[in-house]
Formats: sequence, structure tokens, C-alpha cells
Amino acid sequence: MGVFEISGSAERKMLCDTVNMAVTFMAEAKNAYEVSSKVMSECERFLGELESARMDITKIRIREDSVDEGYEGNITGRRSVVIEFPFDMKMINTIRTMLQEGRYDHRIDISFDLSNRDEIHKELKREAILNSRKIAEDVAKTLGLTVKGTKNGSIGVRYLDDYGLGKYGGMKIPDFMKATRYEKSDQLEAKKTTESETVTLKWIIE
Repeated sequence: MGVFEISGSAERKMLCDTVNMAVTFMAEAKNAYEVSSKVMSECERFLGELESARMDITKIRIREDSVDEGYEGNITGRRSVVIEFPFDMKMINTIRTMLQEGRYDHRIDISFDLSNRDEIHKELKREAILNSRKIAEDVAKTLGLTVKGTKNGSIGVRYLDDYGLGKYGGMKIPDFMKATRYEKSDQLEAKKTTESETVTLKWIIE
């Protein structure tokens, strides 16, 4: 009878299982030496604390490192490092407690992701194709016809949440490194994300 363009979709809700924690050390002063010295020293002290807690600091990545002219003639400096690890609220609370108690001049930016995002989207794409075929078969059945195959299929991808972290390759969590002052927030569940795929295929129905 003809060619029908039919979209299929698949969706899955799940909890994020990886953490991407960016810690930025900041300083502002009248000269570049003072600013640069402060942010580098603060970062070094923090890395030393993590290393003393038996964390492998070679897995920590640099994200930003700058000394620039700021407002009113001041010089501003930043050094930002990124720590990746499997989701664990106690670990998040422990690192934040370190920064608080160490009185670091810092900023924290935390995002959450899926360690197996690529695999999940491959599965979702397959499910979306099957969904498109099921709709095509339902249409064909209504018309008293059958699905013969596809013609010039095109597939479109749509992510509802995309944190851009890719594969997890971060740090292992030392068992003894546990927060003790935030027992209630230690129990918080990971962020929930919705992943989906949509495909559009041209089905031959005769």
C-alpha cells in the first residue's frame, strides 16, 4: 500500500551512580604573586589531606588554572580540580567537611552521571526500534496488510539529561573515610535521571 514514517521511543528512569566533584580554590589581591601563591598552596594542602587519607590523587584532574585582572585593579586567581568517584553521600560529606574544617576559600560544583550511559542508550535505541515496528504492525493489522521491511530509515537521538561525564574512571573510596557529623544527609539517595531514545523509520506496508 505504501511507505509509512513511524516514530518509536523508549524511556528509562534510574539513579545516577557516579559523582563528578569540582573544587575551585580562589584568591583576590593587588598582585599576581600573592594570588598565584595562595591558590597553588591551598590546592596543594587539600591534595595533601586527601593523600593522607589514602586517596589516589593521581586520579584527580585539573579543570581550570588562571590568574587574571579583576575589578578595581585587583588580581584574581583560580585553580580547579575534579574528583570522580562512585556515588556515596558519605564520601561527598567527608570531602566537604575537609574543606570546611580546613577553612579553604573555595567553591564546589557537583554533578551526577551514569557510568554505563553508552550501554543504556544502545539498549534504549533497540527498544525504540522495536516500538516503531510494533506501531507499524498495529497500523498494518488495522488495514489488513503486513509489514514488509524498512526503507531509508533515519534514526534520531534525544537525551533528556546529559551531564557529559562519559565513562567512569575515577577514584576508589577508602572504607574508613566516612563523615560522622551529617548522619541524616549521609542517607540521601542519588539523583534520578530519565534517559530516552527516539527513532524514526520508514516502514513498507503492503
